Amino acid sequence: MKKLFLFSLVSFMAIYGIAAATFVSGDISGGWTADNNPYLVLGDLQIPQDSTLTIYPGVSIYFLGNYELNVNTAATLVALGSESDSITFTTIDTSVVWGGIKIHSAEAYLSFCRLRNGKATAYNPYSGGAVFCDHSNLLLTNCTINNHIASYNGGAIYCVSSSVVISSSIISGNLSFAGSGGAICCDSSSIVIFNNTIDENSAGEYGGGICCVYSSGEISENNIINNTADNAGGGIICFHSDPIISNNTINHNSAINGGGINCCGHSAPTVSGNTIGNNSADSSGAGIYCNYSSPRISDNFIVNNSISGNYGLSGSYGGGIYCYHSSPRINNNTIANNSNSGDYGGGICCDYYSNPKI
Repeated sequence: MKKLFLFSLVSFMAIYGIAAATFVSGDISGGWTADNNPYLVLGDLQIPQDSTLTIYPGVSIYFLGNYELNVNTAATLVALGSESDSITFTTIDTSVVWGGIKIHSAEAYLSFCRLRNGKATAYNPYSGGAVFCDHSNLLLTNCTINNHIASYNGGAIYCVSSSVVISSSIISGNLSFAGSGGAICCDSSSIVIFNNTIDENSAGEYGGGICCVYSSGEISENNIINNTADNAGGGIICFHSDPIISNNTINHNSAINGGGINCCGHSAPTVSGNTIGNNSADSSGAGIYCNYSSPRISDNFIVNNSISGNYGLSGSYGGGIYCYHSSPRINNNTIANNSNSGDYGGGICCDYYSNPKI
């Protein structure tokens, strides 16, 4: 194994014409500059309590194994690239994964960073392929996050009991293997998810794009497209949550229930000004699925969503909107050209226990 590692390292340096490199592991702080590129990570990294690591534009960080960058209690990570000179977090080759950035009761500021090829295989539990944020503050803007896997929640980003701003970023091609939030999963957090492209992510359970659990805040002006969930909420799922979901494009997402948006478990989001189109569901609510919830649904274009009717366990309902034991307020929407090849309601279907206000 040691010989193989040395061979890979020598080959990497030869391919990229690297005569020298900065090798890092263990405790880190201070400043990293592009003058010392590349930074080759040989073990888990720790920003100690009350310390700061500042990473400057153009720095390239290659993890040579499944190692993590841990931001410990009261520590700060500042990684501020620029539009012309981004910061890269990745691995030595595509056959190797790294463990992501873990933020524990700390702060992290990431701008113009590229994060690729991470995998969360451990810690609380197996969540956040690129970034794990626990009782912390995270500001992430103008980043590209792709090709990450979490064994459980948050293929790219998982946040619990945190304050989170994610903006102007591209989050694509990530996977929560057996959990929720193919791109982003937020649990008991305050969120602002603004002006991102969230594309081609997938979840083994809920929320192919975004999963909100006991969370509040704003999800606005995003392109949430081509995401899939094996169970519910292809684009977005809200569970016991009440975010404002506004002015997004939520198209071409798919799930068994709630291809575009799934509101469940006593959620009360405001869903307004969105284009919710061309989403698909196997069973119910291709556009929006309301399950024991009371969302306000207004001023949306809910068009061209479709139900295949192939799931077949309990029928199929509501190509545009389906309400199950719910009391939504539905007003001033355009609901057109939705279809259900199965049982009931091409446009809107409400079960006996629902009390919609239309």
